[in-house]
Amino acid sequence: MSWDFPQRTLERQAQRHLSGQFQDEWGDDVLLTVSGSSSRSVALKRKGWSMQPDIKGHFLQSGRAGVSRGGERRRESAARARGGTPVAVSAAMMPAATVKPDTTPLYDPRLLQELDWSQNTVTFSPAISPVEPGSGLVLRPLCIADINKGFLKVLGQLTETGSVSPEQFIKTFEHMKSSGDYYVTVVEDTILGEIVATATLVIEHKFTHSCAKRGRIEDVVVSGECRGKQLGKLLMSTLTLLSKRLNCYKITLECQPKNVAFYEKFGYSVSEENYMYQRFFN
Repeated sequence: MSWDFPQRTLERQAQRHLSGQFQDEWGDDVLLTVSGSSSRSVALKRKGWSMQPDIKGHFLQSGRAGVSRGGERRRESAARARGGTPVAVSAAMMPAATVKPDTTPLYDPRLLQELDWSQNTVTFSPAISPVEPGSGLVLRPLCIADINKGFLKVLGQLTETGSVSPEQFIKTFEHMKSSGDYYVTVVEDTILGEIVATATLVIEHKFTHSCAKRGRIEDVVVSGECRGKQLGKLLMSTLTLLSKRLNCYKITLECQPKNVAFYEKFGYSVSEENYMYQRFFN
C-alpha cells in the first residue's frame, strides 16, 4: 500500500514547513511532520500506518497498529463505490492535508493590533511598534505551525526545552488556548519563515483585591542572530500594555540581577520580597 504524492509537492511542503493534523477523504486523522528541507525529511502517519517517502516521493507502508482488516475493506469498498482506488491517494485528493498548516492563533491577534501604543514609556530608535515591528517582521500570537519555524529552538536559547513531540506541542497549545490565560507572543521573520523572538504573558486569577487578575511575564528571549533590533524591548512593552488592557491589577517578572536595569526601563521595580523555588526536575 502506498500514498502517491508528487515529488515537487513534497519538496514544496517541506520548504514551507507544512506540518499539522488533518483528515483524509475517509475521515481518518493524518499527521504530517516536516523536519527538514527536503521531501525525504517528511513523515506521514494515518491511523496506525507509519509512512516514509521513498526516493520517488511515494509514501510507503512501514508498519501499522490497531487497524482492522474489516476497516480496510470498508475503505476499499467506499473507494470503489466512488470509482477510485484504495491503493494510491494523491495530493489532489487530499487538499486539506497539503494546502496549509494549522495557523490558528493562541489568542485573538486583535488584542495586539488594538493596543494603545501612545501609553508606551520606552523610546525606540528607529521607531517600531506591535503593528510595525520592523522590515520583514511580524509580531503575533503563537500558532501550532510555529513548531516547524524554530520556536522551540529560540526558546532553547533561554532554557532547557527537552524533547517535545508534535503531539505534546499540540496538546499543550490546546490546553493553553482553552484556558484563555496564556499569551505566548512571537516575532516571525517572514523572509526566512522563522521565529526569532518570543515572550509569554500568563494571567493568574485571584480571590484577593476583589477577585482581581495578576499578570506574569515569562520566557523573554531573542534569537542570537536578531539581537540589537529592539525585539526584546518591543515584546516587553507589548506584554506590559497587554496586561493593563486585560485589567490586571499588577504584573510581575523574575530576572537575574544583571538584567534589573533593563526591566526598570518599563516601569518595573525590585521587590523587597525574596524569590524562592524548589525544582523537581529539569
